[in-house]
Amino acid sequence: MAYIKTIGLEYFRLFKDKTVFDLAPITILTGTNSFGKSSLIKALQLIKSSIKETSGIYELNFSGGRHNLGWFGQVINSESENNELVVTVDFPFQYLTDKTLIDLTYSANSKESLTVNLKK
Repeated sequence: MAYIKTIGLEYFRLFKDKTVFDLAPITILTGTNSFGKSSLIKALQLIKSSIKETSGIYELNFSGGRHNLGWFGQVINSESENNELVVTVDFPFQYLTDKTLIDLTYSANSKESLTVNLKK
């Protein structure tokens, strides 16, 4: 079964700059308060529920799901200059041994949006 081995977040909650996490079948998050452990978990929950509801990666849906994030304006980093957030994931290519990361940039028309779409 395939799983996400790497995830990166940029402009998501406290992650202003791109922060990349390497995941494994078992991952333990440790650290002091306000360093992003809950944000990482909520981002994974958001991605999972959005993929399940929309059958793809084209839209992030903030309504419903276990993440309880509210709406887009509540997750966008306060220092973001536009209404965009970036999720980085690994993408396995069959014949490449190096890790390939893809940036998915999502944008919203307003901070009150309950859904954001993958930017073309």
